[in-house]
Amino acid sequence: MKRNKRKGTAKLTVSVPGPGDIELAQGKTVKGDEARADDAGEATLTVKAKGKAKKKLSSKGKAKVAADVTYTPDGGQPNTQTASVKLSKKR
Repeated sequence: MKRNKRKGTAKLTVSVPGPGDIELAQGKTVKGDEARADDAGEATLTVKAKGKAKKKLSSKGKAKVAADVTYTPDGGQPNTQTASVKLSKKR
């Protein structure tokens, strides 16, 4: 994971075993994002705060959000995992 402290976002790197769709679920504190993995390896999703987390990030300079990432392999069942992401922003 790599943070962009100027924007207050983070790049979440996801390792996948094969081709499929990767989705970051939209929630109360996180904007949704999606990516496509054409082969086994890594894919990147952008984590952006919204709602109360965005307000806290602007005022305090940091916020913690929960990112639900779903990987759906081609012709397979979806698999979801949750990652806790710390966002920080320079003021």
